[in-house]
Amino acid sequence: MLEYLHVIFWFIFIEILGLVSIPLAGIAGNRLADRGYSAARTLGIVLVTYLAWLFFLFMWF
Repeated sequence: MLEYLHVIFWFIFIEILGLVSIPLAGIAGNRLADRGYSAARTLGIVLVTYLAWLFFLFMWF
């Protein structure tokens, strides 16, 4: 039962990342037909990953 909750939590987390990154995707993809909505989830995941990488990179120095 706990595995299902992990999957649900992960899905909700990805959806929230997508919703938060819609304005940035709209700015970056203003020429696209959907104004970047289709790339919003991927952009959110990439941004969180990049920020975590920067945080841990600068923690070493």
